[in-house]
Amino acid sequence: MKKERYTGSVDGTNNTVMFSSDRYNFTFFPTQPFHHGQRYAIPITDEFILGTSSAGYKVAIYYGGSREEIPMDFPFTFKSQAYLATETDFHELDIAHFQRIVFVGGVLNALREESSVETRLSDNGDRIVESLSNRLQYSFACGESNCSVTIGLLETGSFGLHNYSINNKVCLALSFDKPQPLSLLHKHYVTVCQLISVMTNRSENPFEAIYISPPASEPLFHLKKAYVHLQENDSYKTTEFPCISFDDLGGSLPSILEIMFNSKENEPSYSLGFIPRNDSEAFNITDDTVRALLSSLECEAYFDSSIGLFQSGELEYLCGMVKSVVRHHRKKNKGKPLLSDGTYSVIHGSIKNWSMSAFEKIDFLFHKHEKAIRNYCERYSPMITEEDIRSLVKYRNSITHGTYRELTRKLRHTAVVMEVLVYCCFLCRAGMPEETIEELCASKIGN
Repeated sequence: MKKERYTGSVDGTNNTVMFSSDRYNFTFFPTQPFHHGQRYAIPITDEFILGTSSAGYKVAIYYGGSREEIPMDFPFTFKSQAYLATETDFHELDIAHFQRIVFVGGVLNALREESSVETRLSDNGDRIVESLSNRLQYSFACGESNCSVTIGLLETGSFGLHNYSINNKVCLALSFDKPQPLSLLHKHYVTVCQLISVMTNRSENPFEAIYISPPASEPLFHLKKAYVHLQENDSYKTTEFPCISFDDLGGSLPSILEIMFNSKENEPSYSLGFIPRNDSEAFNITDDTVRALLSSLECEAYFDSSIGLFQSGELEYLCGMVKSVVRHHRKKNKGKPLLSDGTYSVIHGSIKNWSMSAFEKIDFLFHKHEKAIRNYCERYSPMITEEDIRSLVKYRNSITHGTYRELTRKLRHTAVVMEVLVYCCFLCRAGMPEETIEELCASKIGN
């Protein structure tokens, strides 16, 4: 059970700095009165303040930033977004590193459908408990590490005189082959949340518990765990609407994880900013939703090799001709420049980005996955047309340049269907067969 309050000392200060907590509010204070010239500082390790509670439990308090220490000349309080705490007093436990992250229950319980155990009576009347659960296990590359993901069930049961009750919680465990610093904890957490948001089409997906631990090969690893407490994960709830399950993803799951875990700075990867936070926002299409949605589609078009082949050839030839004209103009007027270097850079940058129009790219993706889209529309609403897509692209272009436009019911409906198209493109890029995507659109994908 989660403790709301901790008291203890900050590691690395020889017990000269103490702390106390009230949920996510942490107060730090020296153990002795200040003297002139005396200096107190709180060390920071990978964005966390490490401490030991008065009961001997390890505590790590998220501070953030790139500082190595916090100078302190008076007691101060700050509200952290997250903290970690063990529930045992393993003094040798290195809480600053981890090799496993385990997510337990909450929204995960809606993402596996099978029952894990069954009870039966033997011929002589004894009750026999049989495990039926099959773990799903995959591996994928994560930066410079290899990671294995396991989706299984945490089983807790109670025996009675006449019955045996089972409480199952779905668990997702990430196991890395190299120790991970605490600074990567939030990145891994956010990435798993993004995976779950794809499966639930909701971005608010709290878990019942999250903890880190050493590798499973280490003795007593199941006791050497630190629970992760995040403010944004406190609103625990269950999910009751249809979701894409782990079994639905099947062999495409490791590809999805590689896409998500290996995104590079300033390079296209994936875009899911249109996913609603919760049920109340499921059909709440706004200008921001439209912008995020079309950015997602343009991102998927970037990775579609068919579009790349379609726009090569003549377009590349034309771009080469125009570049030659610009270079000739610049060379001809070198002695008395008619345009600045910056203007020439803008022109070359513009030519470099010449491609099919946004409508043509999205229309290409639409026809590629038209059967899947039609399956979705048969569940909810009329099929959209090319003209509907063109109108949505025009609307996005208008509002991007500050022009007022009315977001009509027709545009909202088109946007909802285009959200499904993003799913089709993303799952296809992860290797899911088109037949499977079509089946999911007929049953699970969508609001």
